This record gives sequence, structure tokens and C-alpha cells, in this order.
Amino acid sequence: MKLILFVSLVLVFVLGVGYGNNEGVDYDYFHLVLQWPESYCNTGKVTCYNGRPNWFIIHGMWPQKNGYTVSCPKISNKARYFNLEKLHDDLIASMEYYWPSLIKVENPNNKPFWSHEWSAHGSCTSFTQAEYFAKVVSIAAELPLSSKLYSAGIRPDMPTYSMDIKDEIEKAFKLTPQIRCNTDQFNKLQLYEIIFCVDKTGTQLQNCNYKATCVREPFQFPKNQK
Repeated sequence: MKLILFVSLVLVFVLGVGYGNNEGVDYDYFHLVLQWPESYCNTGKVTCYNGRPNWFIIHGMWPQKNGYTVSCPKISNKARYFNLEKLHDDLIASMEYYWPSLIKVENPNNKPFWSHEWSAHGSCTSFTQAEYFAKVVSIAAELPLSSKLYSAGIRPDMPTYSMDIKDEIEKAFKLTPQIRCNTDQFNKLQLYEIIFCVDKTGTQLQNCNYKATCVREPFQFPKNQK
């Protein structure tokens, strides 16, 4: 009986350490999803605030397993609930720049968006809340995606583009990204998200197994209208 109890306690300890929390799921790497604001706002499905960023912003960093996004289970440990007070002021300032919500509300507030991303995609990782957000912002800040595209002559509201845009990103960053398109309110195909793959530690970029939702060409890279 003592041996069984000892083994059980060891298993509990090992499993707890393995994920750093009791919400852990198995994942291989992350998708760092960078979003073009106008392509989110011009679909006719949402109302965005005016003066939104004219650069790629963070949508999220999502755990992946066998090529699919892993959704975190409902948080059962109250210590894992989103708590803005756990984040340093400098980190919050960086999040407001790189990771803002675009939805227009009466009292602008990024907290519900960040809370959702943590609950759905961060709470089941091996990171604390502060570690998760710091890692996402840090690696996104190292990817000057908009300036690299501009340098390659790829700019919003220019003539339409083909999947050659992926080749330009590969040249600039020496990495294979994923490209996602959506359609605007007039059903015109447009560049929506560019995804970089990040290793399980949340610190190293790696090649993605290429997939695209830009199923037809050419597509637009729309200029921000407001």
C-alpha cells in the first residue's frame, strides 16, 4: 500500500511539472498568427474603431498538434484565470501596440481579447501568464513584417498579388510561413493573416509545413480605410 501511494504521488508530481499547470495538453509547436487589420475589419461582419494600426498585429499564438490547433480545456484552476495585475506595465504597453483588439466598443479595452487568447490558447501551455504574453510579444517584435514587405515592394492598395508574396517572406526571414486569405464584404479575395511557426519553447522560429487558404489568385492587400 505504501509503495502504491508513493508511486501515485510521484506521478502527480511529474505530470504537474511536465506542464507547469493542471490544465496541460500535448502540443508540438505554436502558430504565431499575425493579422492585417483592414482585412479583419472590412468583411462587413464586425465594427472596428477608427485610427487602427497600419501594421500587422498579433492575433494569437496557438499550440499545434499534428497540424491542427489545440484548444485549451475550460480552466478549472482559479490560479490560472486571466489576471491583468500579473503583467508588468511595460509588457502591457507592448501588448497594446502589438496585440490590440480592433473591435469598436463604448469603453475601449483590450482585456477581454487578451483574456480570451489566454483562456483558449495559453492557459494549457507550460508557461505562466506573464511568460506566455512576454514570449508572444517578444517574438512578434523580432518580425518586422510590414517593413520587410514594403522593402520588397509589397504594399497595401497596390496592384493585386499572387502567392509570390510567400517567396518574398521566405527570402526576408529565411523561413517558410503560412498564408491565409479571406474575402471582404464584396467577396474580393484579400491577404488576411501570415503565420510563423514557433518551437515548443516559444522562443525559436521554424519552418511551417506550407498550407494556404488563398485558393485562387490574384488577391488584394487592402489599404486601411479608417
